Amino acid sequence: ETARVMPRWRIASHDAGTRRIYAEARTRLLRFVDDIEVWIVPMGGGWSRVRARSASRVGFTDFGTNARRLRAYLERVGRRALEG
Repeated sequence: ETARVMPRWRIASHDAGTRRIYAEARTRLLRFVDDIEVWIVPMGGGWSRVRARSASRVGFTDFGTNARRLRAYLERVGRRALEG
């Protein structure tokens, strides 16, 4: 649910069985497409670990865009988890 409301994210596919989401996001200025992958790893006892990656398809640097994107996503996930 959190991935659906992220700015400029487009969910390409998701698989409830493997707990994976594949998405694309466009950079604001140059509109480059970045790939995003999120997966949930059950840890037992009602806990899960959220793993995520975001990578540029082109270019040598992203000027921190992918790191900021993941921090924003994980912050929202954390807030939702605390809300119950």
